[in-house]
Amino acid sequence: MSVAKPTPIVAPKLFMRIAPDSILKCRMYRRSNLLDKAYPTFFLYNETDDKFLLAARKRKKSKSVAFLISTSQDDLSKDSAHYVAKLKANFQRTNFILSDARYYNKNAKNKGLREMSCAIYSKTVLPREMQVAVQALTYDETLDNGSKDIMADVKSQNTDRLLFFKNKPPRWNEVTQSHCLNFGGRVTQPSIKNFQLIQDKNDSYIVLQFGRCGPDLFSLDARYPLSPVEAFAIALTTFDAYDSA
Repeated sequence: MSVAKPTPIVAPKLFMRIAPDSILKCRMYRRSNLLDKAYPTFFLYNETDDKFLLAARKRKKSKSVAFLISTSQDDLSKDSAHYVAKLKANFQRTNFILSDARYYNKNAKNKGLREMSCAIYSKTVLPREMQVAVQALTYDETLDNGSKDIMADVKSQNTDRLLFFKNKPPRWNEVTQSHCLNFGGRVTQPSIKNFQLIQDKNDSYIVLQFGRCGPDLFSLDARYPLSPVEAFAIALTTFDAYDSA
């Protein structure tokens, strides 16, 4: 993803930022329910050691699009000890907020959830335009010093509390008559879901790239300063953004 070759990660810590000199190379599988394809389950595996990392299930009873993220492939219940994060969209499916659910308690304030990051899609631009915000590098969950209202901090562009990224604009290819990005062979099929995430002032450093490799197979490569759970959640938003089928 850059000129220097970063070191592939083995056994990453899911909520910790990926080390600056490392890369997390993953594959994601989508498993659809034959009776109800609108509510698939997603599984993330680390390609380096072929180990399962995370799973996500789209919730049926939610009034808006919502994913439950778990550390178990089999137990994706909200009441499970494996429930670690929640990804929820607004009604228009333009804004997605990822919350830390490791301390979930239905009787606590906000059910014990803490906002971690968000992805925002613009409805006025094609191809897709996405902005992502994550907690700033000074964030320490033990001090509770992060953003309490991530959408308000996005609106005010609060760089003291948040780091901002955007998707790299694809280039028009006259031969294929389509918008294209260079994924270095990691993505093999065209899709509206394919994207690369960069910082505003450094489009050569790709923080996250995601794309289709088969009908239900996708590749995901993430780097500093994202955490694995953030990278997974950002990729999940592409399946239910406002312009998805």
